[in-house]
Amino acid sequence: MTENNSSNQVTRPIISILIPVYNYDCSALVKALLTQCDSLRVHHNASCEIIVGDDASDKGHGIEHVKDVCEAGHCRFFAEEKHAGRARHRNNMAREATGEYLLFIDCDAIVSHDDFLEKYYQWAKHGEDVVVGGIAAVTSLPSPDYSLRFRYEQEATSIRSVRYRKAHEYLHLSTFNFMIKRDIFTRIRFDERCRNYGFEDTLFGLQLKQEGIHITHIDNTLIHNGLDTNDVFLNKTEESLRTLHSLGADIQRFTHVGASADKLKKWNMDASCRAFYKLFRRAMRSNLCGDNPSMTLFKLYKLGYYCSLNA
Repeated sequence: MTENNSSNQVTRPIISILIPVYNYDCSALVKALLTQCDSLRVHHNASCEIIVGDDASDKGHGIEHVKDVCEAGHCRFFAEEKHAGRARHRNNMAREATGEYLLFIDCDAIVSHDDFLEKYYQWAKHGEDVVVGGIAAVTSLPSPDYSLRFRYEQEATSIRSVRYRKAHEYLHLSTFNFMIKRDIFTRIRFDERCRNYGFEDTLFGLQLKQEGIHITHIDNTLIHNGLDTNDVFLNKTEESLRTLHSLGADIQRFTHVGASADKLKKWNMDASCRAFYKLFRRAMRSNLCGDNPSMTLFKLYKLGYYCSLNA
């Protein structure tokens, strides 16, 4: 927590920055945010706090380094005794926060501009309920082994634009980089059925829509640096679809793949989709895990896999 510059009294922070981490060294992100917190204190006499929450990471992923950086920067380091899962862990972190606003940032983010925190601070002063800053993709492919996630991120650029997000206010909320009033979050929270990878942000957007809470979309992106290898990303995609399948009809119809599967079922074409997936699954995986993955095949693969869950 930062001190008030004029009175040297500890004040309630206006923003609590929450960084959930699991098996990732986010020390560079913490350092960058500490610098911007100091800038807010100097220029606006505004107090912020940074809380890094470790969801029981395995040894050997740089978590001790992260903890050391937090101690040196007077950040709070919150550790789960055992793995809580994506939604519960974020909810637990929010309970530790004291700020008027909660700013959730994924651990694999890169701060790319010096006024990132300043922009959120101005919207907090304005009293907005929920503010989404957006995601920017990395611009270079580190290795062909990461080509599937890299191409997916590049193709997603158009739907991550401010213009598109504003036109689809709730559908494309991403918890990668967003700020919310603390009192609103304490009423809604992340759905703790989402223990595994995928769709907790989509479900959260649906909950905000049902509550009639407005989302303000702005251009305040962070770079997503967490590229997975092709096979890991494909396996995580399957995991996310299993999560979606377990969450019920409302959230399923709220997603592209769920809505498409619902249409196929109404047209009596879902069995054909499952048959196509079963017949070509191995060939599609070979393409998607190769050096030149097809995004069209990736969409077909996801739809086929999702439909197969109904078999």
